[in-house]
Amino acid sequence: MAIVSGDELADLRGLARRNLPLAVLFAVCVLSLAGIPPLAGFFAKFFVFMAAWQAGAQLFVSVGVIITVIALYYYLRLLKAMFIDEPANAAPIVMPPAIGATITVSAALLLLLGVYPNLVLGVFQNVQSVAGG
Repeated sequence: MAIVSGDELADLRGLARRNLPLAVLFAVCVLSLAGIPPLAGFFAKFFVFMAAWQAGAQLFVSVGVIITVIALYYYLRLLKAMFIDEPANAAPIVMPPAIGATITVSAALLLLLGVYPNLVLGVFQNVQSVAGG
């Protein structure tokens, strides 16, 4: 087993075959960044775009939606590399327990806050009222 590091797209090739739990957790994080429901990233983008729209910044929202669609292409390339492409090296990847726990908790929170966004919306509304908004 090998510990692999790298920041090239080729380093992700076949990750699902080398360490499926890591690939799934990474996919949850990438899909949240892309703004796919029911993950927290969707609600984050939705509320930012909604606030901008209500403030009269329709151009900002239009550009944001276009950029989101363009970014989705790049996020899907990551997922393709992880789940469809063949790995360059078939050796399993070792994930240190602390990193595995951190990524698992992060992915669980992304899903939890995506399904139950009201868990934090009340806190944000209280902050806004205290701040005078």
